[in-house]
Amino acid sequence: MNKTYYFHGKTIDGQRYTIAGQFVARSLILGIALCSLKDNFIKSLGRVKAEGRIQANSDHGYMVIDPEEYIEHQQGKTFLNSVEGTTLLPGAVLMRNFNL
Repeated sequence: MNKTYYFHGKTIDGQRYTIAGQFVARSLILGIALCSLKDNFIKSLGRVKAEGRIQANSDHGYMVIDPEEYIEHQQGKTFLNSVEGTTLLPGAVLMRNFNL
């Protein structure tokens, strides 16, 4: 089983979310759990949902990317570099990018 990395953030319009990521070869598989503005953010629930989307290979909330700068022995840093810009996006863009 691959190590799972997590990122918790807030979009520019206030939606909280969790992104889970796993490396397979040099590709990064991402899953997301996005709260509505009415939900209470629960970090542990977000982790379960986001990782579950990776495991399910779902059409929804799932994405595969090839990081521009893959660092073999620093996968956590590669993951963070790949997802930290998501805090600059509105929730609607995240939903569209992850097919939610």
